[in-house]
Amino acid sequence: MTDKEYMQQILRIDDRIDSIKRDIEAQIERKADTLSATDYSKDRISGGHCGDLSGIVAGIEQCVELQRKEIERLKAIKAEVRWVISQVRPNELAVLLTERYVQGKSWKELASILFYSEARVRGELHDRALVEVGRIRARLK
Repeated sequence: MTDKEYMQQILRIDDRIDSIKRDIEAQIERKADTLSATDYSKDRISGGHCGDLSGIVAGIEQCVELQRKEIERLKAIKAEVRWVISQVRPNELAVLLTERYVQGKSWKELASILFYSEARVRGELHDRALVEVGRIRARLK
C-alpha cells in the first residue's frame, strides 16, 4: 500500500462506522419482525410444536458481533493514521494531512488555510507530507 493509499483509508471512515451501526439496527429490527408473540388467549394444545427462537437469536448475535469487530478494525485504522499524522513535522504538513484526510477538505480550502497556492499545496507540500508519512511508517515496521 502506498503512503497516499494509507492516508486515504481514513477518508469517510466515520461515515462507514455510522453506516455499519445503522445496518446493525436494521438487521435487529428485521429479525425481531420474524419473532411471533405467543397468543395465550387461544386454547393450549398438548403436543403442539413450540418454535425454537435460539437460532434466530444466535443469528442476530453472530451478525452483530461480526459488525462490531469491523467497527473496531476501522477505529484502529483511524487511530493509527491519526497517530502517524501527529508525528509529522513540520506542523504545516501535519495540518495539511489532518485537514485533507481527516476533515476531507478540498485543495482549495487547504490553500486558504495554509496561505499557499492551490498548486503548491497539492504538489510540493502534499508530496513532502507523504514522504514524512512514509518515513514514520517505515519506523513502525
